[in-house]
Amino acid sequence: VKPLRRALPASRTTDWGSLIAALLISVVLALAWTLVFARGRPPAFGGVLLLATFWLVKWSLYMLMGLVILHAVLSWVNPHAPVAPVLDQLTRPFLAPLRRLIPLVGGVDLSPLVVIVLAQVALTGIESLFLSLVAMI
Repeated sequence: VKPLRRALPASRTTDWGSLIAALLISVVLALAWTLVFARGRPPAFGGVLLLATFWLVKWSLYMLMGLVILHAVLSWVNPHAPVAPVLDQLTRPFLAPLRRLIPLVGGVDLSPLVVIVLAQVALTGIESLFLSLVAMI
């Protein structure tokens, strides 16, 4: 990531080097996957790029769900753990807007549950969109 960060400096909200590195990894994996399962046909670059983007979004949503679950469990078990500030920084952009909208229920913050449900809905929508795009090709 460091060479990419030198070539593509981060903006205020986006680390472009890490994003491009993740996209390159997903493109390489998608290309390898299509070469294995293409049955001797050369893979179409658009299809490989579509598959790589789909996988990257899917992995990001799974990572978000894992981080939110880890943050929620850690806040119950050991809120002063050394990794807690890092998890808070990673999940705050997704939890903070919902915390302003959803009140505490019996002292329990339900925003992690809402983020997980929304991520699951997004995964379902993205998978159905991807399958419909693949069916059209």
